[in-house]
Amino acid sequence: MITHTLKVRLYDTDAMGILYFGNQFRFVQASFETALDTLGFPIYSPHCDHPEAKQLPCRLVMRHTQANYTAPVHLNDVLQITWSVTHLGTTSFTSYYAITANDTPVGDATTTHVALDKISKVPVDLPSRLRAALEQHIIA
Repeated sequence: MITHTLKVRLYDTDAMGILYFGNQFRFVQASFETALDTLGFPIYSPHCDHPEAKQLPCRLVMRHTQANYTAPVHLNDVLQITWSVTHLGTTSFTSYYAITANDTPVGDATTTHVALDKISKVPVDLPSRLRAALEQHIIA
């Protein structure tokens, strides 16, 4: 599990000062990127020529998302988003995000990413190095 901390800013909230529902996915995406970076697989633009951008022979494309909101999140709340893996398939994996504010559960989310070939855009097996890194974060 990898935990990422974010503060809710004014632009994250709606007119009532509560987290706008769509922004929960922005926080989840930031946590996903932090997790991959921590595992040694930083995300780069497909058009980037940075040497590290070529570490993965595939693209990780989001296939499915789901979020649950269990308590309001307010302006200036500090969120802890804990990332883990709940399913590891041949070409895809599912991540789980437990979201808390001040040690109180406020929601959770899941995302499923599939590995696609960079040229043909068809699903390919997850690279063995990535698979090994993800296996270390599987929860029951």
